Amino acid sequence: MMIRFFASIRTITGVKEIEWGGPAPTLGDLLEQLADRYGPGFRRWVLGGEGLGDSVMVVVNGTDARHKAGLATQLAPTDVVSILPIMAGGCRANGGLQSAFRGRRRRGHDSVRRQKA
Repeated sequence: MMIRFFASIRTITGVKEIEWGGPAPTLGDLLEQLADRYGPGFRRWVLGGEGLGDSVMVVVNGTDARHKAGLATQLAPTDVVSILPIMAGGCRANGGLQSAFRGRRRRGHDSVRRQKA
């Protein structure tokens, strides 16, 4: 099984990816074993209470594990598991979404409007 680490998770593990040869019938088993290997920093990111941590996305073969069975997701030796922090973005703090786009032209929009006038 191939395990890939991204962004802050990669900083904790110190590696981009590993080939996992150990037994891990479920995602929860795998994450517990990885947490034992990489320590409390890794554990805080990936495990939260009874499920996945709130700030992490775990993708198994291209599908978010939350859309599967979460920690109970069954794993196979040929799976690819990607672990990455959830990235969030936003707009300017004091103006919201509309102010972030105010004054910007959308390509083609103005020319269509002028043709109709």
